[in-house]
Amino acid sequence: MDRGVQDGPISFIEHGIGEAARADGQVGGGEDWRPAGRVSDGDRLRRQYRWRARRENHRRRQREADEAASFQAERGSGHAHSVIGNISAMADLAARICVPCTVHTLPVPREQRAALLADLDPAWSLVEDRLLRRVIRHRDFAGPLAMAQRIGALAQESGHHPDLHVHWGRLIIEFTTHAIKNLSEADFVMAARVDRLLAES
Repeated sequence: MDRGVQDGPISFIEHGIGEAARADGQVGGGEDWRPAGRVSDGDRLRRQYRWRARRENHRRRQREADEAASFQAERGSGHAHSVIGNISAMADLAARICVPCTVHTLPVPREQRAALLADLDPAWSLVEDRLLRRVIRHRDFAGPLAMAQRIGALAQESGHHPDLHVHWGRLIIEFTTHAIKNLSEADFVMAARVDRLLAES
């Protein structure tokens, strides 16, 4: 049996359309795609193109919807934990004065770092005991870029700046005090302010 498209009606087998769709002549969007009688080669190609374009658009929209749902679930879970568990401590930490750092700035004692870290969103982690890192995930490139700009404005206003790494689908935020190559209180204060900014987004 020839499974290709010959002169005459379009072969639904060629397009992989199910029995139900073939029975009622509907393929996506409720439109009737059942050809009436014989069609020319040009009409047949145009109908093939339209059907394939609609199929690809449907698949793309479904992928985007799935990615958006996954992103919102992940984002909402992290924010819920922050808002319910740490909002008071985070607000207190974010309200502290962000003192400009110099080579004479004292690092936060190691025994105090765990307590300060507990006041932040659980997404923050200590890396090599000298910097704070948080990764924010998005479903495109524009999201991380826009968030980096907002965090940059906050840092400029506060006088203490993070290292921001913008990637497709994620933004990496790192705080450390370069003047002492270690963690100062300003790093934890700024991390708390970033948490507050994200919670308000």
